[in-house]
Amino acid sequence: MKKWIAIVAAGIMALSFAGCGAGDVGGEEYMASKAAASSQPGSSAQQTDSGTPPEAVYENSFKGLQQYMTDKGVVSGTPVSMEGSLIGAAEGVKYVYSYEGKENVTLELYRFDSANPGEKGQQTLSSIKENGKFTIMQEDVPAILNGDYLMVYTDTQTGEANVARAIEVKDIFVAFGK
Repeated sequence: MKKWIAIVAAGIMALSFAGCGAGDVGGEEYMASKAAASSQPGSSAQQTDSGTPPEAVYENSFKGLQQYMTDKGVVSGTPVSMEGSLIGAAEGVKYVYSYEGKENVTLELYRFDSANPGEKGQQTLSSIKENGKFTIMQEDVPAILNGDYLMVYTDTQTGEANVARAIEVKDIFVAFGK
């Protein structure tokens, strides 16, 4: 009888340990995919009758943009406020996170006041529209515009996956509000 109890207990333990090898279920990528799949504050994603969630609708605001980028798995971590006035922006945030490297990605988002961008803001916006970049502290910085929003994406890694990811992130950013 003791043998059978020991065998059954060993079998239960083996099954429970096998469940622990289900992958990185607590990692950033897994958590980002789960967050994107579930309903988020500021979005209206709910299950439809067919069981598939509809495309979320995001408020056209700086917070809405940040939520959108987070839900799409583009950014992770806590954003750090940036001084947007240096480029004429009303506000800005920076995310630093890892993608195929260690803390190799920096993504900055800025919001401009299109009704009153000011001289510096107008210079920055014009430069990006004409050249795809702006100058700050004698450095040319590549950037992308989407209405009142600007994105600066920098990755210190140059592998194929990183280059493809940069293109994907830019496409996701440009799709916001469309």
